[in-house]
Amino acid sequence: MFPDVAVILFYVLNQVITLVVVSVVFAVIFKVLPDAKIRWKDVFAGALVTALLFMLGKFGISFYISKASVLSCYVRSFHENHIHFVDGADGGYTNAASMLKKKLAA
Repeated sequence: MFPDVAVILFYVLNQVITLVVVSVVFAVIFKVLPDAKIRWKDVFAGALVTALLFMLGKFGISFYISKASVLSCYVRSFHENHIHFVDGADGGYTNAASMLKKKLAA
C-alpha cells in the first residue's frame, strides 16, 4: 500500500514544483519585458493563470501523442502500382512489420 501512496505523493509534488517554477518564469517575463509599470500582484496572477494553461496544454499534447499511432508509414510496392498503408498502433512494430511483409510478399 505504501508504494502507491508514495507514487501519488511524488506525482503531486512534481506537479506543484513544476507549477511554481513555470509561474516564476512567466512572472519574470511579464515583469521584465513590458515597457510599462505592472504591479507584482497583477504579474503573479497572470503568471499563475498562464502556467496553469501551459501545464494543461502540455498534458493535452502528451495525452494526444500517447493515443496516436507513431508507427504509421506508407510503403510503395514496386510490383504493383499502389501504396500500402501500415499502421502499428494496435500491435506495435512487430505487427506492422509482419503486415508489411505479407503485403509486399503478395
